[in-house]
Amino acid sequence: MNNTVTVIVVTWNTGDLVYDLIDTLRELESGCSIIISDNGSTDGTPDILEEHLPDAMILRNPENGGFGYGNNRALEHCRTPYVLLLNPDARITPQSLGKLHAALEVHDEAAAVQPLISHWDWQYITLSAGTAMTHFGEGYDMRFMHFRLNAGQLPSQIPGVTAAVALYRLEALLEVDGFDENIFMYFEDIDLSGRIRAKGWKFLLIPQAEALHRSGSSSNRESAMKWELSSSVILTRKFLSKNSSELPKYWKKREKRIWLSSIRRGEKWLWRVKCIRDAMKIPVESITIGKDILSEITASRPQLMPYPRPENHEGVFFDESGLIEPGPGWSIPGNIINGVCGCLTVPVRKGLLGFRISAPQNGGTVSVRIDGRTVHRCFAGGKRSPELSIHIPLNCTAVYIVPDDMTQKIRVTDFKYETY
Repeated sequence: MNNTVTVIVVTWNTGDLVYDLIDTLRELESGCSIIISDNGSTDGTPDILEEHLPDAMILRNPENGGFGYGNNRALEHCRTPYVLLLNPDARITPQSLGKLHAALEVHDEAAAVQPLISHWDWQYITLSAGTAMTHFGEGYDMRFMHFRLNAGQLPSQIPGVTAAVALYRLEALLEVDGFDENIFMYFEDIDLSGRIRAKGWKFLLIPQAEALHRSGSSSNRESAMKWELSSSVILTRKFLSKNSSELPKYWKKREKRIWLSSIRRGEKWLWRVKCIRDAMKIPVESITIGKDILSEITASRPQLMPYPRPENHEGVFFDESGLIEPGPGWSIPGNIINGVCGCLTVPVRKGLLGFRISAPQNGGTVSVRIDGRTVHRCFAGGKRSPELSIHIPLNCTAVYIVPDDMTQKIRVTDFKYETY
């Protein structure tokens, strides 16, 4: 792998992430070149990186032109056949990068490969097993917020890869002139994957390679919604419209339904009108892509679609002692599992975790998992509302409550934790 991979990281005011990033890059730099493309940070990010990574190339861009802009400035300096795009809030080990590198060496048809990406703090929660796009130009990570399945059950060929952590051929990136800088943030990697697929390349998931990624570190949700809507307009015009100057009728009909629904609920909606109008002014060139490839990218994937993004439950505790805290997957109040599973944080010392499980709608089996192992399984539903006591081993901090039927709603109550 020596002298064949350049790692590119785009930063912008990432001071709260910078030391984790330094740890990650220090592990990689012995076998890779490092380029950090900073988009005009004002918090000292490039200075800290320069001090701790003296062998890295630090590009100080004059403005924050967006994620694609930052990557393109770095690509201008790449001289290696492979490029690892890495978010500042992501981590991959040299061992997993080596597996990605080996896959590209073998698969000449692949433009890029990505690892199986898990949640930084909840490593049995998947954040990406590849990317795809809906018929409305909305990009998504497959299996986002799903509980980790056996890697052998995951497909190897995928519609696209996430630029959060993926290893690309420089040749493929240059063939499509890199990122579209008209897309400021979100779905830019979906657009990149679509344009590369139009050139005949393929993408692969290498589940034996693993990476970690924080969820939602780059922006607040309100800003993200605006950028996502703008990007979906651009992608729809580029890949899904007969005429890039117009949106399809089905797209506009759905948008009007969203406006009416927002009005009925008393929610703000005029921001969507402005966002769409602004996105329609951006120059877009239609991409000719085969119907079979487009069908694959936009295929219906009910088992792979994302679950809700984690709600912020900071400062909320499940028990009076304050020892049990909610992680991703919960709808509070009500203690309803709002995704594929409910995550719990428990103390690092040994203890006995108690709670009651009920199923307000349909019954079914529920698993309690620690470190990827099932430590208890029970049935909840109807009049059956079991009360469980789970022994928590030393140094375990994460517990997952997983309904075996992913559509099942589970309520968990009567929490208590006794240390011993």
